[in-house]
Amino acid sequence: MKTAPEFPARPAVTGRSHVQLRRLAQRRDGNSEWVIGRMETGDFVSVPDVAHRVVDLLGQELTVDEVSARLRVETGTGFAVGDFVAALDGLGFVAAIDGEVCGDPARPKPSLPWLQPRRTYACCCTR
Repeated sequence: MKTAPEFPARPAVTGRSHVQLRRLAQRRDGNSEWVIGRMETGDFVSVPDVAHRVVDLLGQELTVDEVSARLRVETGTGFAVGDFVAALDGLGFVAAIDGEVCGDPARPKPSLPWLQPRRTYACCCTR
């Protein structure tokens, strides 16, 4: 009987945590959405403006609590920044929490590694 694979424990996110994100590509998609992701892995998500603001504030080396307080001042609403950071970590977007490096999620190995985009051709055969 196979058992589930063991994954290393992730650093805990607290209100005093400093979160370092990986290099993320970001672009506006419409009036109130952003596409954020990692070019090197091809993983992207669409998020609302407030989530984009969280990513921006985390990039300014603010703690989770400081980001939450800043958002409350800016919007008048509270946000679960720690839960959002955990979701970003699950996507592989978090590099470190409180200086503790987060592992990069394993990417599946290509089934045909010799096949590169430059060698892929579309063809149409007719008789």
